[in-house]
Parts: sequence; C-alpha cells; structure tokens
Amino acid sequence: ERSDPVGKQTMIVCEPGCELTLHVPPMAIVDPSHPLGHTPSQFAVTLEVKLVSLPPKGQLAAMLRFAPGDIAHARRLHRASVYLEEGGRLQSADRAVGRGGKAVKEALECQDVEQTTVGAGRWVVVTVTVDSKAGKMQTYVDGCLASMEDGVDVRDLQLGQRIIILGGGKAAQTRGGSVRRVLVHDGWVDEADAKATYVECVNGNQAVTGKLRRLQAIWRARRTRKALEKEGVMKRLKETRKK
Repeated sequence: ERSDPVGKQTMIVCEPGCELTLHVPPMAIVDPSHPLGHTPSQFAVTLEVKLVSLPPKGQLAAMLRFAPGDIAHARRLHRASVYLEEGGRLQSADRAVGRGGKAVKEALECQDVEQTTVGAGRWVVVTVTVDSKAGKMQTYVDGCLASMEDGVDVRDLQLGQRIIILGGGKAAQTRGGSVRRVLVHDGWVDEADAKATYVECVNGNQAVTGKLRRLQAIWRARRTRKALEKEGVMKRLKETRKK
C-alpha cells in the first residue's frame, strides 16, 4: 500500500531469464481443519500480468510453479506447473511436454479465441484453480473459462511455501514480463468467482481503467452524434455554420 499511491500503477518487471518468487506464510496454506495441518488439496492462484511477447513457434514459456523443485527429484527441478504455448493457450506440464494430461474440455472450441488466450503487450488476469488430489486443473483468462484438464500429475499441483511466477521451468522458458498482482485462493474457484476476481483486478489497474474511460467517452460521443443526425440537428448545424 505504501508504494501504490492513488493514480499511479505499480508493478514488478521481470527481464527475460528472471522470475518472481512469492513466499507464502505457512498459516496461509495449511488446512486448519486437518489434524496434521496438511496443505489444502483445492486452491487457486490469480496473476495479473503483461507479457512483452509470446513464445516462438514450437517453444513454451513457463508461467507458474506452485512449489519449488526438490533436489531429490532431479528430473523435475526444471518443470513448471503451468506453461504458455505459442498461441497464448495455457497448459499443464503434462500437456506441454506431451505426456499424460487428458483434456476434458477445450473451452477454445466454444468461445472467442481472444477471450481465452493470453495476448502480448496487454494486461491479462489469469486464474489457475487446482484439485491436486483428483489431478484436475482449470484455467481462466480475464474471467472466461479457457481450459479444463484431468489426469494431471499430482506432483505438479501441490502447493508449497514458495510460488514461482513467470518461471519455474528451464532457463530458456523464463521469458519475463510484468506482474501487478498475485492472489492465492484457499479453495476451488468457479467461473463466477473468476469473473469477480477479474473485475476487481481491472478496476484497480489505472492503465486499464483509464483506457476504458476513454473508450466509453468515444462511444458516448458517437452515440450522441448518431442520435443528433437522426433528428436532423447535425444537418441544420452545418447549414448554420456555412451561413
């Protein structure tokens, strides 16, 4: 709050090769109802990010990792939980590397592609909700359902005390970007919750709300002009100016 004065946006810019690590307090990820204090199996992470560019054809960008790698499992040290492909679609690690991860529903088939993919050069709100026990993962882009996956490796979906943002994979997959907001939800997030979170993020982003106000002003001006032209006011005004 101290570094976010009214009317000015604040963000963290990660250069290519750099990633952001968020340390989550232990009490924030421990299920108090469990006698042993286990971490919840259902949770979600929301990112408000802006990418400079999408990954080149045939390559990936590491977007999110729910827990740091364990040195005891060397093959998984450079494996993120969520990746971004060349077309701006979000995928689990299983689908990204082509091993397992069955898509239950590809939301892109029934929605506008621009609404369910991450674009470059603009702020986007990405929500990833997880059920680690069931191996399920859903992604939302700007409040719209983007994908649903089942059969995901549960080791990629376990929440730890450190969340890695815009990274967590190989060094070449750490492509950088800007991060404005990170939210950790302590339960499953449905589409209504994702939309509400998106609206909250957008309303608090000066870079977005300023553009929306300008677009609304242009839209109101055009609507008023059309109404006046329909009533013949604009024609009479032009004739008056000529005189």
